[in-house]
Amino acid sequence: MDENRFRSLMRGAIGDEAMSPWLADAVRTRVATARPVVTSRRWIVLVAAALVAVLVAGIAGQRLLLQRQSNPIVPAATPRPHASPTPVDPFSCRLPVAIDPWSAPVDYQLRVGFLDTRTGKYTGDRSASVAGLAPLSSQSRPTSYSPAAKRWLPVAARNVSPDGLRYAWTDPSTLHLHVYDLASGTDRLIWSHAGAGGVMVWGGAGIYVALNPTTDSQTQTWLVDPDTGRAAQVIPKSHFSFTPLATDPLNTGFRSVGLDANGHMIWWLYFADQRGSPQSAFYEMAPGQRVYIYRGTQGDGTGFDPGSFIDDATGKWFSALTYPYIWHWSQQSGLHKISAAGAPRGATFMPAGSCF
Repeated sequence: MDENRFRSLMRGAIGDEAMSPWLADAVRTRVATARPVVTSRRWIVLVAAALVAVLVAGIAGQRLLLQRQSNPIVPAATPRPHASPTPVDPFSCRLPVAIDPWSAPVDYQLRVGFLDTRTGKYTGDRSASVAGLAPLSSQSRPTSYSPAAKRWLPVAARNVSPDGLRYAWTDPSTLHLHVYDLASGTDRLIWSHAGAGGVMVWGGAGIYVALNPTTDSQTQTWLVDPDTGRAAQVIPKSHFSFTPLATDPLNTGFRSVGLDANGHMIWWLYFADQRGSPQSAFYEMAPGQRVYIYRGTQGDGTGFDPGSFIDDATGKWFSALTYPYIWHWSQQSGLHKISAAGAPRGATFMPAGSCF
């Protein structure tokens, strides 16, 4: 595989920035490592025949290599996070959720639970506990749920690994990145850096970490290998800005909703308090190449006002800032609203784990 082919494969995963050294080493090692060769010591004739075969194979391989260079293979799409061996119907599953404590007063024991996406019924989980899980702190609370581990976790759902069996957390006083293994019950410090920061999302390529080296420095984004702790600074796709289009309305407001598991920043364009004004949510696959999650106008009855979100095998789950809704979006099915019932009046819900 030549360098151009190698770079093209990596560009789809982490953009145009230099890839993580650990990722480059792993791929190059895989490509460069030859399969073991079985030698024969029986007869000179067989040896000669083998040499001829190797020569022919070398010529054929060279032709095949030239053919592949002229007809590059399109790399497969990045696997979606939180994959399940059995396909999950997003409109008939149990979605872990947490009630936003600022939205309505609620009994602590009922602040987390499950939303039946078929009926919209919310059921609080009084048995939710994070006892024995890192970080061991009196401030730890059930925050997200792992269907794979079948228990609540003390970190945001975005900190959980794609398989649901590990999670990342940081020391609030300084940037010490830990990975906790739910199967073995072990906690490892995998990476440290001067400054302050936290986990943005654990995606398919690794753990994205936001870092401020000093109090007056610009925020950096690092991609950390959860297995080795190797890290490299990257610029996620469309992280700090997006490409304005001629069709965008003038003087529109915008904000970032968050970084998804594939390294795309999701943006929300809106006019505040201007009924009928255009608004949209999207991410960019390339500069100016948008994938729209929603396009509409303020007051159109949709009520989409995205807050936090997570990715799972079914797509993306969004909270609503001011309504008791949960939203589901995928490129296959589009945007769908699920109205929640059974919670205190005025409560808003945040997705807290993969639907199962």
